[in-house]
Amino acid sequence: MKPIIAKLVDDKIVISKPKGIGRIHSKSRIGKLVDNKLYLQPLEAVFLLEEEKIKLIDDTREITFEELFKKAADGKNNFETQYLIYRNLRNRGYQPTIIDQQTLSLNKNLVFTFAETDATTAFKLEKLCEDINYKELNNWIGLVDEEGDITYYDISLKEPIGEISNRTTIEVEGVLLNNRVILFDQDKLMQLHRNEFYGKPFKKGLQLSLIEAFYLMKQKLLTIIKPSGEEVDISLFKEFLEKKHPEILFRYPIYENLKKRALIVKTGFKFGTHFRAYTNLPNYTHAEYLIHVIEPTREIDWSEISRGIRMAHAVRKTFLFAFKNKNKIIYLKLSRIRP
Repeated sequence: MKPIIAKLVDDKIVISKPKGIGRIHSKSRIGKLVDNKLYLQPLEAVFLLEEEKIKLIDDTREITFEELFKKAADGKNNFETQYLIYRNLRNRGYQPTIIDQQTLSLNKNLVFTFAETDATTAFKLEKLCEDINYKELNNWIGLVDEEGDITYYDISLKEPIGEISNRTTIEVEGVLLNNRVILFDQDKLMQLHRNEFYGKPFKKGLQLSLIEAFYLMKQKLLTIIKPSGEEVDISLFKEFLEKKHPEILFRYPIYENLKKRALIVKTGFKFGTHFRAYTNLPNYTHAEYLIHVIEPTREIDWSEISRGIRMAHAVRKTFLFAFKNKNKIIYLKLSRIRP
């Protein structure tokens, strides 16, 4: 089929003949129809020129694909990224439209276009999900790696909720060591482990992680002593954490929030994340969530995001970024999709 003639007029790319308008706009949903003329955005024209569906001319000559590509990309940092994703979606049979230099519209989906080397933050990703203009739409991320391969992710806000109703109310005493707290009261420690899966039992006791111990102290359910017998109150325990384990205090607001959501919360170290969370006791279910705690304004490397999502997918769990934004805990759910 012969290419359709498009003309470059005053930096605008225009198709005038009805037959050409029908093929490009009515069939493929490309361009904007104004006064019986079809106006193409530069990115759309680059795609059509590469696919040899149009021939672009000005008053004197034919404009090549290379010339138009350079002109369209001039001054636009994200052009090649958005173009590669636009072309990929078109070749998959979709009909994306262009909203702005980063965003494509795809039926009820928005596709935010990023390159692997682009910097982002959790705060920016949250804003993608919260834009009031796009509340009813699904949010996708199209990510182009250094070699031009494209990966798609679904991103949304998530409210993880568990089913744990048998809350621990027993008061226990533990001995503080450098990296954990040890409980020796057999009757009480087994109730503690059975009710909410606290700690890890060994033959003669139960070892609590420091974050579990801090939470139980704040609930006034745990008294801590040193091996010498000297009591450690919560302020001294917090000073101990600030000095030796500050990362625990950084993660603690997320841990506490997950507990309030009736989830069982354990370390996610073996999965490369901070926490894993169960909606019910591990006797009845596997961990549904892997949660990674981040600073909302820290720049996140896309490889860090990819690793977390890949691991969660491999073990059939949901990957969440968690962070504190003012007084609210935000959970961002990310998963790989195949459009």
